Amino acid sequence: MNSFIVGFSALVLCIASSSAQHSFGWNPNLIILKEAGPAVKVELGLIANSWPGGVFVKCKAVAPKAKKFIHTRAPNTALKWKPVPENSVHVIPFLNKKISIFFKAVKDGKCHDHTYKIKLTCWKFVLKNIPIKITNSVLTIKVKNTETGSMCDDPHLTQKVSGIDEDGESVTKDVCYDLYGKSGDQMELISDNVLGTSIVFELRDDYYIGKVFYATKLGYFNFTTDTISTSKSSSFKWKKEDSFVIGEKEKYPHAIISKNEMDVLIEYYGKDRSQSIRIAKIQQSFGKSYLNILIEKSTSFKGVFDEHHGGIFGLIANQDYEFYEPVQETIDLTVVKINGRFVKAFLTGKPGDTDRCYSMSLGDLMFPKNAYSFQKSL
Repeated sequence: MNSFIVGFSALVLCIASSSAQHSFGWNPNLIILKEAGPAVKVELGLIANSWPGGVFVKCKAVAPKAKKFIHTRAPNTALKWKPVPENSVHVIPFLNKKISIFFKAVKDGKCHDHTYKIKLTCWKFVLKNIPIKITNSVLTIKVKNTETGSMCDDPHLTQKVSGIDEDGESVTKDVCYDLYGKSGDQMELISDNVLGTSIVFELRDDYYIGKVFYATKLGYFNFTTDTISTSKSSSFKWKKEDSFVIGEKEKYPHAIISKNEMDVLIEYYGKDRSQSIRIAKIQQSFGKSYLNILIEKSTSFKGVFDEHHGGIFGLIANQDYEFYEPVQETIDLTVVKINGRFVKAFLTGKPGDTDRCYSMSLGDLMFPKNAYSFQKSL
């Protein structure tokens, strides 16, 4: 049984012969995971009743696009987490029981919530394959993004801000906006004046991020799509897993660097404040690659960067906001009052989505400043 769980293959269940109307499949058939968050248990098998008599049922699980980001494991904690294969079959002897599978989501280097579906197809497996009906044939896995701020893709920025709603109640909302510049522009995304850190990015000719420079009291970290270098060590390539510490863990400041195949996590600790940033390399379909910047943690309240932060994120986080809901749920257009000034906003997504944000122009969010107020050389 464990080989099925670990490799998430699929299964041949020795269950009872019956009509195809019995309740069988995933339970529950919808789960919500947080990136790098706790695992969630799902049961697979008979949901209700039992099937007398014996007949094998062969099941195949198909999990497109989930392989890199969803991992599974059996209840036995000694077993390792392994990625979900996209399409495979395995045989397990099983009689009128359920099996438990734990699912967890890993960091994907992207900046949005994602939904994955794992579809189960089953047949009676006696002399020939006879399809049977499954009550819960599809397991839907919704993965919530957990960064407090991110700059991704072309580039699109998202962060949390605090304010009040139209009833005067305190709220925390996501705001999102696009940054427009020209090739070679270098700007400061975020700084922490107490920690002494600063992240500066450079746009390339197609406006994606080509370089990232992270300056700290321990030295610098320089990222391009080809190499990673620091002032404390020689440069090294992507696709090589590694981890090391700069400074001493018992003293401040110090930094813990965890390098995976396509992203690097830097956890930087001062005496009273800390910051964790992830730089992810994203491969494009036409050969090029670019960088995403994800702020996993930086001293904040409810995910909102405090008054000691500067740069683009720091300015936008520390303004006065009043949020208004659209007049009708079917209309996305609304307004937000920023520092006493009404600006147009669009509420993205659909009601009930976990990653809705108030989309506004960067000019309105920064007024009277603009992105070039944060030009800074690498």
